[in-house]
Amino acid sequence: MDRVGYNAEIKTATFTYRFFRGLFTFIFRHFCRWQVAGLENVPATGPVVVAVNHTSNWDPVIVGCAINRQIHFMAKKELFGIPVVGWICQALAAYPVERGKTGRQALRASLDILAADKCIGMFPEGTRSKTGEISEAKGGVVMIAAKAQTVIIPVGLYNSRQVFFRGRFRPFAVCFGPPVSVQVPEGEKLTSKRLQSLANELMVKIAAEVEKGRRLITPQI
Repeated sequence: MDRVGYNAEIKTATFTYRFFRGLFTFIFRHFCRWQVAGLENVPATGPVVVAVNHTSNWDPVIVGCAINRQIHFMAKKELFGIPVVGWICQALAAYPVERGKTGRQALRASLDILAADKCIGMFPEGTRSKTGEISEAKGGVVMIAAKAQTVIIPVGLYNSRQVFFRGRFRPFAVCFGPPVSVQVPEGEKLTSKRLQSLANELMVKIAAEVEKGRRLITPQI
């Protein structure tokens, strides 16, 4: 299941990005005994939106290590001004979004990255789930994919909340689902209601990947 590799994007990434990716991949593989499935679903080139359920601060790091492309996650601009934290955000190729301007600015920044044929990571729920359960998605991920005319890869993380729990590393799973296309008939507007409907459908697919992850690692827990 663990077939993590490199493509041209990662080979040309900064040394810091490659160093931390290599370090955490080693930890996840040998100490956590992670399970990674479905990497064949991720397009090797071109723009792509990766949509992930969010239960832990580890999530961006986990997905960045598991996927075989360099991934850019959105982060609050304030984080970039914090010593060490800001450096880590930049090193891990995150991009800043100002609080209170997340709608328009996030859209523009995301579309610019996708226009360069790169990969962005987003959490459709908008915030971490305190219970670990899947919560309702917002429509931003679908809107960005529709405007960029690219696919969404639904990703399910299982047990990422316990990567390091009670003094030891724990197993977790990362499952990448088949690409999802945002179909908007010609001449039809993508209304708020339609956006929410598509976002809900996306979360169903993400939940299915979370369940796959549960089945993969339950025997290890």
